[in-house]
Amino acid sequence: MTVALHTGTGAAIEVRRALHADEAKDVPEHTWVGPIIRVRPQGERHYEDVAYIEAASTDGMGSSPSRHLTLWADRTRRHRIASVSTESATAEYAVYRICGPAGEHLASVYREQGSVRRMRRTSWLVEPVHGPTLHAAKGTTFGWFVWWMMSPLWALMIAVAILGGKAPRLPMRTIWRHNGIRVFEYLGSVGTTDSYELPPGLPDGRVLLALAALHNSHPGWYDRL
Repeated sequence: MTVALHTGTGAAIEVRRALHADEAKDVPEHTWVGPIIRVRPQGERHYEDVAYIEAASTDGMGSSPSRHLTLWADRTRRHRIASVSTESATAEYAVYRICGPAGEHLASVYREQGSVRRMRRTSWLVEPVHGPTLHAAKGTTFGWFVWWMMSPLWALMIAVAILGGKAPRLPMRTIWRHNGIRVFEYLGSVGTTDSYELPPGLPDGRVLLALAALHNSHPGWYDRL
């Protein structure tokens, strides 16, 4: 099944994270409580649900780098869009495989975990079978420069956050590029929703939908750098 995303420059995608148990109790029966991907074409006001993400029970927001995700086109899980599986994973480095509905290989994704000790940002490498190779690193260079300049205030910022106040967040913006050209971008999150921006003219968006689902499954606040 090919997912045609009729988008233009500036089209948006949202990934809503899975509902917690207490939230799921208050929604109507048969509502999908797992993560959902929504797309809003350029010039439109409303988002449309395009993929329902099913995650293996062993995955989640813990420290395990393994991910096994299935993207369905419908709530009844009859039509598979793509899947993400883990080829190998350690605390520092993971290799994921994106496949189509028939199991055909669409892309390989390599993720290197950031490290405070090594002053290294989390980085991504995406190698589609058909299409350009994409590179990304968590946060922008300017964002991290400002963050480290604020290091004398970190203790105060942590105290403010513990007391329920708003403190500056780690640089989260992530831009996947090919030869320096922006292809796919993670803009940030509000509440339980992560926002991305899609490139124009995508005949088949399965790889980027799967990449958004995979990226969303690594919550920023639980990551080191």
